[in-house]
Amino acid sequence: MSNTNEHNHDPKQVTIYINSDPRVVDKGKISFDQIVSMAFPGLSEDEWAFTVTYERGNAPHPQGILVKGKDVEVVEGMRFNVTKTVRS
Repeated sequence: MSNTNEHNHDPKQVTIYINSDPRVVDKGKISFDQIVSMAFPGLSEDEWAFTVTYERGNAPHPQGILVKGKDVEVVEGMRFNVTKTVRS
């Protein structure tokens, strides 16, 4: 997966948005961990808990919650929202 801008990307790639920031990634599946690391590089899951929601995905689940250990098929223009909270 690359983090280049959204213009002139390879046809085997799509532009997704993570917390409103465009990211060009390879077509196929993307994991919870990959999304979190792009949203908050360097933050440890030992100290933080993350929630990932998505919208504008493929049917039959165009929106939902992505949980740790799972992945989702990305499509052009798909949007992810990643939030963090302190583990207590």
